[in-house]
Amino acid sequence: MNRVWMRAGDNADYESFDSMYDAGYDLGGLFDAMEYKKLPAIRVSHPGTGIDVGDSFTGYNYVSLFYGDDDAQLTRKFSKSDLTSFRAGMREAMDIPSRPIRKVSKPKSKRRKGYAYQPRLAGMRR
Repeated sequence: MNRVWMRAGDNADYESFDSMYDAGYDLGGLFDAMEYKKLPAIRVSHPGTGIDVGDSFTGYNYVSLFYGDDDAQLTRKFSKSDLTSFRAGMREAMDIPSRPIRKVSKPKSKRRKGYAYQPRLAGMRR
C-alpha cells in the first residue's frame, strides 16, 4: 500500500499520511503554530523526494516527502499535481485563502479606429 511519508527537519521522525493534502495540512499546522501569516515558499530540492519550505526547512534541515510502502521505503516520487495538493493542505491549515484568479486583460490595439471604407463619389454619374 502506498502511503505518503514526511519528515520535517533532521530532528523529526518520519510520519505517514493517507494523502499529500494530509501531509501538507500537518506541516501547515506547524507553520500556523509558528504564526506565519502567508504560505512560505516551497521549492523542490530533491526532485520527487524532498522540498525546501521557507527559511525554516532548507539545506540539510529540509522536508523529506515521498510515497513509500509500510516500512517507509520509496515506491514512487511525487509529481507537480501532488505538490499542488500538498500546498492546498498547507493553505487550509494556515487558514490562507487560495490565490484569486486574476483576469488577464487583452492588450489594447494600437490600431487607429477609423471609419468604414466609403467609396469616393467624385466622377460618378447619376
